[in-house]
Amino acid sequence: MRKLSCPPHGRLTGGPQGYDTMDRWTFEQGDAIVAGRHAVSLLGGGDRYEAWLAWDERLRSLVVAKLLRCGRPVMPAHVGA
Repeated sequence: MRKLSCPPHGRLTGGPQGYDTMDRWTFEQGDAIVAGRHAVSLLGGGDRYEAWLAWDERLRSLVVAKLLRCGRPVMPAHVGA
């Protein structure tokens, strides 16, 4: 794996400006996100969403799953963003 040439932004590392770690999904590699789609690794996140690398059984391919943070209220503006 390549090393970063500069330190990652605080929002990606949960630094002072980052998100609350209590709102994170806690998937382990191989856990089902939904039927037929399994977590591989966390790619990153922001205040409202997390992006996960996932395996899709139907497509037989890696995909990116964008998930609303758990424990956050769902607002119409957040869905489909």
